[in-house]
Amino acid sequence: MMMTVYVPREGASATARLAPRSAIVGGPADGGIDCHYEGAVYDQANLVRFHDRLSCAAGRRIQRYPTTARGRFPDDSLVPVADYDAVRGVVLSVGDAAALSAWSGETAEDVVGATLPPGRTAWTDAAVLAGAPGSRPIGTQRIGRVMLYRTQAGQVVHLDAMSHEAWVVSYDDEALPDLLARAGASEAERRMTIGT
Repeated sequence: MMMTVYVPREGASATARLAPRSAIVGGPADGGIDCHYEGAVYDQANLVRFHDRLSCAAGRRIQRYPTTARGRFPDDSLVPVADYDAVRGVVLSVGDAAALSAWSGETAEDVVGATLPPGRTAWTDAAVLAGAPGSRPIGTQRIGRVMLYRTQAGQVVHLDAMSHEAWVVSYDDEALPDLLARAGASEAERRMTIGT
């Protein structure tokens, strides 16, 4: 499910209603923009990063969760800044990095997550990517000496601990489903990685 990430237009009425640095996701609706948002107003430890707040707001929107963190705003009060794939939990593209950074308090790269070009890569670069904020191990078992990690940006890091060879795999690589199956990835991990 694709969603648009918004930030309030400076001076717009939405600014008064939203906590600073709130993650806002939504889409067009009759008479404006229908949104869900998360501002971490209670200083929740799991919502410190903007990407985490995006995931929370998107989850509410998908589940149609009853909440006060929902609103309809006039078209001219919000600015679209990025596209978010709510199934994979990934910011796909950023259209206005400056506005996103100014509102979120983080760089656009921090919101999206670090990436490397797909293919074979240096072990040290891949290990740094696998250990970056938002990266998670995939599967319940190693494939021999191989470990898989899903990054915040949606890439899969494939680390061979014995040979110190590393690869970065894109979510749409045709070999990825088999790799995930061999790693013992759960259905939820497969969906978060591939998107279906």
